[in-house]
Amino acid sequence: MARLISGSSAAVKMPACPASGKQASPSSLIAASRIGERELLAKLVYAEVMSTGFGDDFLVYASITWGVMNRVWLGEMSGTMRRAYGRASGA
Repeated sequence: MARLISGSSAAVKMPACPASGKQASPSSLIAASRIGERELLAKLVYAEVMSTGFGDDFLVYASITWGVMNRVWLGEMSGTMRRAYGRASGA
């Protein structure tokens, strides 16, 4: 599937969603794909930024990255936030 980037005529091939023949948790799909934490963060931020329509704005990338990492850090520090946002791997 291709998507046009706002303000550009370039088509970008979006990464495919992980699929499984059975019900699998997101954690097990990520582990099976052997994606590292940095690559996972990059793919997540990219997908979120592209959904905003501002794919050419560095501040949008920085803001979304901050929001994701804030949730990771809160999940590591607080039991309540861990239940709300999940656990970081290794935490």
